[in-house]
Amino acid sequence: MKQTVGRRTFLTMTGAAGSLAILAACAPAAEAPAAAEDGMTVEAKLLRVNCYTPSEHTERSAENPFVTNAPRILAEAFKEHYPHVEIEWVPFPEVPEGVSGDAFWPTWFTPLIAAGNAPQVVRPLHEIPIQNGWTIPIDDHLAEKNQFAPQYDSWNDSFYPTLMQSLVFGDGKTYCAPVQHPYPGVEVGLAYNQDWLDQIGMDAPATWTEQKEVCQALKEAGSGLSPWPPEAQDGNVWPVALQLLVSMLQDECAVMDTNGDLFVGAEEALPAFRDGLIGPLTDDYRTAWLEFKQLSDTWVDGWATADLDSMWRNGEIGIRTTGAWEFSRQMNDPLITFDRAMIPPPYVTDADFPAGNTPPTFTPGDGKVPYDLVTAINGPDTAIIRDAVEQNDSMAEAVAWLQWITEPENNAFLVNENQYGIPATVDAPLGPLFSEVASFKVPQWQYQIAWWGEALYFDNTHFNELRKVFVAWASGQIDDETFFARQHQETSDGADRYAASLEELKDS
Repeated sequence: MKQTVGRRTFLTMTGAAGSLAILAACAPAAEAPAAAEDGMTVEAKLLRVNCYTPSEHTERSAENPFVTNAPRILAEAFKEHYPHVEIEWVPFPEVPEGVSGDAFWPTWFTPLIAAGNAPQVVRPLHEIPIQNGWTIPIDDHLAEKNQFAPQYDSWNDSFYPTLMQSLVFGDGKTYCAPVQHPYPGVEVGLAYNQDWLDQIGMDAPATWTEQKEVCQALKEAGSGLSPWPPEAQDGNVWPVALQLLVSMLQDECAVMDTNGDLFVGAEEALPAFRDGLIGPLTDDYRTAWLEFKQLSDTWVDGWATADLDSMWRNGEIGIRTTGAWEFSRQMNDPLITFDRAMIPPPYVTDADFPAGNTPPTFTPGDGKVPYDLVTAINGPDTAIIRDAVEQNDSMAEAVAWLQWITEPENNAFLVNENQYGIPATVDAPLGPLFSEVASFKVPQWQYQIAWWGEALYFDNTHFNELRKVFVAWASGQIDDETFFARQHQETSDGADRYAASLEELKDS
């Protein structure tokens, strides 16, 4: 079965999604207890929200083709239950050109913390605010009922169980009530230009070897593969974490998974790295990085300095690395006129190279979410900032807002408006786009592992530095041995900082 989401299919899907959004907007608000008894005066509260904010414009146009209205609509309905709460949106600023979000987020948020001006509810980049001790755990609230979804024994029970297990931080606490997450096995993918594949006479790749062969043919034809444009200059290394090592480390995972949840996190990667089981000096990692370097040789000319987005829109690029959160934008971009489609990331088998493992099985592709594979592969997507809620005694309101947007119907309405991922609550329906993605048969590995468990992300500094080292290697500035030595040093330093942050959180 050809596993693609194409332009024509997508247009049908977006039409269906629009209809669903209108119906949801007109639906009655979920039942919830009043914020105060009749006749009582409740102090007005300002709740500043940075996660899942609406777009400034409310209608689609040629100049503004992408609109986010659901948060605004939900905020208006929330006020029926909490009339004393005024929500102020604090959108994430536009990232400067040539700078990755991972590098920019801390430079934006740290001054807000220092100035005492941080929003109460944030969308953290990975685990940065948790590791810095800025957030407050919400385990006690998760153990209670969601006031807007009393059909569940606890708020926690409304989410995918494996998702919640993967959100437990290394200190044993949970800081996130998730809103959305990637579809399992399709956090990222490839977008391809059908004209280029027709020119080289090849189909879209399904395996790692096919990906290298197709991209090499594209390179020889005058095009090539594009790394993800926002990270090209700083180092886009997704294939190492999400294609290569997830296959190669399955045997090591059996040792690393000390809590038996079949998800390997950073707290389990830490002792494994220090014991030499994983890390840049091991044979598996050396193989993975060398395989990826071969793939990077097929990147389009000028990848580190060119405007890759413009090249893609102009039809100069054959295949583009893309995040699944971009699928809807890519397929609905009015500036792109060529026929294109999206595919899951090609998987690794033992036929690709000896250290690879063939997936033991694949998801059924039956249109349903593979329940046991849902994890927070990108880390938390919401958090509550401790100092911010303490300033105006707004912890209850911050929790209530998160409960409101994770009530299943509201959750589906919010997430499926633009379909950047799938809803985090088990009973929230998929949007049309990811219902189609759910027909894909993707590898079903025994152990779920990615950045955190692979010792590729002990903290943000570690992650950014290892990517810079790769750029130096891929561009010929350093040799193999220097690359692996510097990777090892950056990973060692990151491991030390991560261990120190865990101790500080436990002490606090």
